[in-house]
Amino acid sequence: MKIVFIISSLDIGGAEKILTTLANHFDNIGYSVTIIIASKNKPYFTLNKTINLVSISVNSSNRVNNIRLLIGNLKKEILLIDPDIVISFMSEMNILALIASKLAGKPIIVSERSAFDFLDIKPIWKKIRRVTYPFVDALVVLTNADKERYHFVKNRYKIENPLILKNNHKDIKREKIILAVGRLNLVKGFDLLIEAFSKFNRDGWRLLIAGEGEERERLELLIKSLNLLDRVELLGVVSDVEYYYKRASIFVLSSITEGFPGVLCEAMGYGCAVISFDCPSAPREIITHNRDGLLVKAEDIDKLAKQMQYLADNPKIRKELSIEAKKIAHRLSIDKIGVKWFKLIDSVIRRYR
Repeated sequence: MKIVFIISSLDIGGAEKILTTLANHFDNIGYSVTIIIASKNKPYFTLNKTINLVSISVNSSNRVNNIRLLIGNLKKEILLIDPDIVISFMSEMNILALIASKLAGKPIIVSERSAFDFLDIKPIWKKIRRVTYPFVDALVVLTNADKERYHFVKNRYKIENPLILKNNHKDIKREKIILAVGRLNLVKGFDLLIEAFSKFNRDGWRLLIAGEGEERERLELLIKSLNLLDRVELLGVVSDVEYYYKRASIFVLSSITEGFPGVLCEAMGYGCAVISFDCPSAPREIITHNRDGLLVKAEDIDKLAKQMQYLADNPKIRKELSIEAKKIAHRLSIDKIGVKWFKLIDSVIRRYR
């Protein structure tokens, strides 16, 4: 079977990591896999050597012309490769890939990696998505909540992200560290987390935030204004985030909205006691409150501070949550998630033929 994946780039990011994981998995079981990207950048994540990588980047200064050229180049590559199925990731690229695949006469599965109302999606693309998505052969979303929101698409399915854990570090002891991981932008709510930490009786605890982004300067000013320079550290991009997952006693997801936060799943898999804002819409489908993690009313800084204090003061509770959290690794194993994708791909191809 020939599979073509399409995504804007394979730079560092959650969607890029998941696509790479799925592509490698399909390649490992003998499928012919090609990935088409609209970028000249080299992949951040490691691809199997047998996977074919095609770049179709365009450099027109005109936005509309760029879109037209991308659709044309996508169609050309799809016709050349002649795949059994096309799988596209992320809203804007999904729309272009959908048009190109239909022009090429090939079935397409589009995969949404962000929540339906993700703030970074421009209104014009949301409108175009509403018009074009009814023509997809299948839509994959990450949560039941989003499955309901895409009511205008007939064939929609929930398939969670697979969770891949490494074991590079052993015998690392938990420290008084509260960890957060993600791009430094407004959506991730790190300003809310830092403010909550300022209300927290720290007693030797530190807050580490791994990630980089446009909010760094504002967050640095906030840390300074709250006199937290000796307790809060912005780590920047961390290549070996596992090291921090295994050192941290508590992990916090402070996002305003999320699709299916891989960092939350990773933190649970590595045994952190986790706290998450109950934001739209994935955390409540990942965490069972008081069993394998804690949910806090979205954007409630005072409640977040109290829950952080609760876990900091109760090592027994942290241990109990940690044991239950680790079970997510089995629930989201690549084998289990891979089977869901295989069944969907097979059904789409059968239906298309």
